[in-house]
Amino acid sequence: MSLAAQIVHTLCEVWAGLNVGFTATLLVGLLFLRRRFVRARAALQPAEADRETWPAIAILRPCEGREPGLHENLLSSLTAPYPGPREVLFLVPSQDDPAHAIAHDVQMQARALQVGSDARVLVTSPPALCNRKAFQLAAALSATQAPIVVSADSDVRLARDDLPALLAPLCGSLPTNAQTVGASFAAPIEVAPQTAWDRAGAALVCASAQSFLALYGLYALRPATPAGKAHTAPMMAGALCAMPRAALEQIGGFSAFFDCLGEDNEIARRLCALGYRISVSPRAARCFDGGRSAREVIERAARWQTVVRAQRPALWPTYPLMLGVTPALVLLALLWPSTVLGGFVALLFVLRALLAHALLRLQGLPAGPLRSTVAFLQGEGLLWLGFVRSAISRRITWRGHPFHIERGGRLRPATDVG
Repeated sequence: MSLAAQIVHTLCEVWAGLNVGFTATLLVGLLFLRRRFVRARAALQPAEADRETWPAIAILRPCEGREPGLHENLLSSLTAPYPGPREVLFLVPSQDDPAHAIAHDVQMQARALQVGSDARVLVTSPPALCNRKAFQLAAALSATQAPIVVSADSDVRLARDDLPALLAPLCGSLPTNAQTVGASFAAPIEVAPQTAWDRAGAALVCASAQSFLALYGLYALRPATPAGKAHTAPMMAGALCAMPRAALEQIGGFSAFFDCLGEDNEIARRLCALGYRISVSPRAARCFDGGRSAREVIERAARWQTVVRAQRPALWPTYPLMLGVTPALVLLALLWPSTVLGGFVALLFVLRALLAHALLRLQGLPAGPLRSTVAFLQGEGLLWLGFVRSAISRRITWRGHPFHIERGGRLRPATDVG
């Protein structure tokens, strides 16, 4: 073997060894989170009985089109238990959109059940070439005075304890410094896959190193930041999150993100720059979505990575080098065998399977050796497909409209950039 080949081989061994350490750290972070979640769930039970500790909230449900399970998802905004007062705003782009009729039916049904007296349907009329979700949320923010707003994507179905677990860090009902919590979010999981590609998409968010819960575990292991200092921002999921109105207004409200894709991560970054912390709920956000094609699932994974490429370019290479590394290292170990590289790759494979198992268990999903192994391989394979797509072009299609994502995550109509 030539000297150059030896150097490359050694670098591959170092690469594999670093990923073994990285995965072990993710597992330690999950163990830390698991202990925190146990304490949080125990503290919730007596706290829920004291209704005076729970502030008024506004649940904002931006929706568009006829999505699977939309009626049940929206109705859960009113039926999911919450000890304090709430109002619910169903946000639809127009009266002609199919979501308008569904939201109106939910409003009528909820009133018949005497759970929907504070539910409203709000027509937002967003322009086509902008972040339509941010526009709808901004319209809703101007229509409510609630001190805390909860944003829930249209595919999220709320269940028992979801709202108290999400809101507790913001209202001081748990032993945490509520004055510095700028947002609380729930890690999304997909619980109703229909196609093979749905299952790959579910594996990506539920059982891979890309899981928001796994990445938050790294954030939770960081040393505490002194009061008044900027905090490091974690990767925050916007599927289900709650924010104090005062903190949100400090960063310009939702209207500051009309031309930004990945508004959830940008919100977290700006809040942390002001000294706020981001909290994670011990309850996952259960997303009911399915029937997607290979192109739709790959495009979604590519869109996430394109956002990171634009907003945090230094982190973009970590997708193939760390988060989805196992397939590449297994292939290298087979084509270029050595004791050290083979040992590291075997250990990495076991640790990634353990990580998937721990994630599935922590999120209340079925887990087992075979299921965990298949899930993490599906997720990492999809990461690679999404990375290749994000490397080819920053052009995406979102809600039927083509965009180009510029540095910082800014959205521009694709026609403006050729």
